[in-house]
Amino acid sequence: MAKNTVQSKSTRTLSLRDGPLFLGGATAAVLLFTLWYFSEPWTDFSNNPTNPILASDGVTAAYCSSATPAADDLRHDSPNSTFYDDPGLGYSIEEPMEDWDEKRREWLENHPGYAGERILLLTGSQPSPCSNPTGDHLFLRLFKNKVDYCRINGYDIFYSNAFLHPEMRAYWAKLPLIRAAMVAHPEAEWIWWVDSDAVFTDMEFKVPLRRYRDHNLIVHGWAHMVYEKKSWLGLNAGIFLIRNCQWSMDFMRLWASMGPMSPEFHKWGWLQKSALPDKMFRDSDDQSALIYLVLKGEKKWTEKIYIEGEYYFHGYWLDIVGTVDDVTERYVTIERGVRGLRRRHAEKMSGGYAAIREQYLSAAGYGKGSWRRPFITHFTGCQHCNGEHDPKYESDSCWIGMEKALNFADNQVLRMYGFVRPDLSNASRLSVLPFDYPAAAEEEVHYLQIPTMNRTRADQTPVSSFLPNRPLSLLIGAAAILALLVVWNLPSSFSTLSVDEKMKNISPPFANSLQERTFYDEPNVTYTIEEPILNWDLKRRDWLKHHPLIAAEARDKILLLTGSQSGPCKNPIGDHLLLRLFKNKVDYCRIHGYDVFYNNALLHPKMGTYWAKIPVVRAAMVAHPEVEWIWWVDSDAVFTDMDFKPPLERYKDYNLAVGGSPELIYENPSWMGLNAGVFYIRNCQWSIDFMEAWAKMGPQTPDYEKWGQILSSTIKDKLYPMSDDQTAMVYLLMTEKEKWGDKVFLEHEYCIQGYWEGLVGTLHNVTSNYAGIEKRVHTLRRRHAEKVSESYGALWEKHLEEAGYRKDAGKRPCITHFTGCQPCSGDYNPMYTGDSCWKGMEKALNFADNQVLRNYGFVHPDLLDSSHVSALPFNFPA
Repeated sequence: MAKNTVQSKSTRTLSLRDGPLFLGGATAAVLLFTLWYFSEPWTDFSNNPTNPILASDGVTAAYCSSATPAADDLRHDSPNSTFYDDPGLGYSIEEPMEDWDEKRREWLENHPGYAGERILLLTGSQPSPCSNPTGDHLFLRLFKNKVDYCRINGYDIFYSNAFLHPEMRAYWAKLPLIRAAMVAHPEAEWIWWVDSDAVFTDMEFKVPLRRYRDHNLIVHGWAHMVYEKKSWLGLNAGIFLIRNCQWSMDFMRLWASMGPMSPEFHKWGWLQKSALPDKMFRDSDDQSALIYLVLKGEKKWTEKIYIEGEYYFHGYWLDIVGTVDDVTERYVTIERGVRGLRRRHAEKMSGGYAAIREQYLSAAGYGKGSWRRPFITHFTGCQHCNGEHDPKYESDSCWIGMEKALNFADNQVLRMYGFVRPDLSNASRLSVLPFDYPAAAEEEVHYLQIPTMNRTRADQTPVSSFLPNRPLSLLIGAAAILALLVVWNLPSSFSTLSVDEKMKNISPPFANSLQERTFYDEPNVTYTIEEPILNWDLKRRDWLKHHPLIAAEARDKILLLTGSQSGPCKNPIGDHLLLRLFKNKVDYCRIHGYDVFYNNALLHPKMGTYWAKIPVVRAAMVAHPEVEWIWWVDSDAVFTDMDFKPPLERYKDYNLAVGGSPELIYENPSWMGLNAGVFYIRNCQWSIDFMEAWAKMGPQTPDYEKWGQILSSTIKDKLYPMSDDQTAMVYLLMTEKEKWGDKVFLEHEYCIQGYWEGLVGTLHNVTSNYAGIEKRVHTLRRRHAEKVSESYGALWEKHLEEAGYRKDAGKRPCITHFTGCQPCSGDYNPMYTGDSCWKGMEKALNFADNQVLRNYGFVHPDLLDSSHVSALPFNFPA
């Protein structure tokens, strides 16, 4: 029988006579640990091996170098030969991989800044639209949820809507993707597969990786159901962590050999059914195949598989959705009594507050019956894409449950932007969070005290004065904790490891920052438009001063914003297009290291459609003081040059950069003088004021109709009488040039947003142009990790100039904007014919996707067919 790798719980119970001894030991241990923890600035006590670069062979990479190199260093490739230069190495699941640990170790030695326990989250769906009318809308929201989680926790995410093996579809499609991603991302120690129908319902929880340091595959399950009942439901293969190592390469090949790419596919289905009595269908499936390997596999496989059952690494949705209201109230109760936990803060600082919150959740437990937020809520059996849910579920219970879980998760995100959904069953309703929410009566409040590392006031005695030195305090603390463990064996390793991991996240700079007053502590600083902020530059500068590590990267830091409405699209393929358009933006941001936030909530009830961007940009500036630039990109815009980077140096003396023509604004005013669907705006006081002035012409003002008349009479070619964001911006610049004009850059040197009708017809020629250059320049066709793509983007510029290719004349357009297409409503401009918008989007999206897929070893050979991909041969296109 396969080895049970689950940590067993202690069977010892705590008797009454143990109580005083336990409490005394616990108090001593906690007190001494706290004194040690906050006494002086930390030093590194880890035992680093002689060689700090360690690509894992089934052993954690926790001891890798933790140095943080400059962002530019991380984005550049080494000229040294690596496994990418080996013609015998492929990305496909059916191709065996040899010496992967050594290959990956060598790559990390050439790129030392990437060593560490990095995680890449993978998810995905089919390439075609869903048959269920709301299926793609749910896909979009589920993807947004995963992007939010990854942004908050610092993980990369890749969404695949391509089948990388023609036979491996449905639940088998994940294995070819994981195999390709391991090669494309040698910097990632772990690949985390999460099914599309799973929701992160605790945005703060992080996987306790040290718990799995001796294992290579982590999957949620129940040991007794696997080993005793031999049930095909004993574990869930829809969510798992797999280490990027040789073991995993070999294991996935074995696992995939039971899939539809194998000539013995039907035989494996029969074998699984005979081994798992409750398996209901004949075909071999990924989950039954995994359980079969756990039960029947060799020790070299089973000893490296960890079946996790102590927390909701996968939580069954029916057990969870009915509890989220109570869970919400429990957290509110804690915050009502702890001022520090309800303190407003930047989204980037969420991890530190999560670590502090952990001490108030110790009694909550984990898993079923716990009042802790469930980590992941998995809607197994709901089949939201085809709508054919398990018949045991009531008609709309799946969709009601998803709505509730998604809004529960979204509230944890929206709170950092100053808003909340008061009704978890209604995504369209939003409320502004009052300052200090949810405050209690003053006498009930307990202040969260986090000692700082460097005290300066005379009345603050350093804690270290009570302890002679750090080693001795460490020794005393360790002895106390050891005594505690002798008195009472802890019930599981999870609580110890998870708290330890979270405590580790409370770094001295963060502990200091909790004591420092910033603009977040000022009641008059709000997130909402129409409530002006004064002295924002000073407030933001002060915040950055208290967060120096973040400030060091702030100069060119970008947050990309985009979004759509909260409800499903009227156009049957609208949500499918929005999903693909969002994936395109996430791909672009992952390649360049930008954060991205997708907003599907109206932050002002009257500012909908094209006006909705202004409230979200305003809120994001307050939620992200670490970013210098907010980049708004309309949902119907496609990044068609994945190498392009905004020329921020060009805008160093400006606060707003938007595509436009000075002549069509200042001399012959036209509502087409600029396009307000794509722009960069600096996070500064000027921008706060500009957006307030811009918003005064919006639908929330009582003078909205009057502004429509003013704009129509002033801008002669305006076609409709309503005030719109674009004409309003033209009017503001035209009439108040002296106030705003000097800080506005009207970009017309490149396609900050290129008009789609003039561009999609050129994409085949552009592809040929680039292929022609690649045939001549070996370096440009060299395979490489996705993380170093920017190196090659810089090389391209030189050769494109030499070939005479310029903007709109042979080069990839940086952004192709489908203005007038209205993918969600389907009410496209009547000047366009039939399905020209949708075919154009398909072409542009596949053109962009080819630049991404290439790093995973594949390409769409036909730009009008997203369902078909081909493996790229080595040295393509030699």
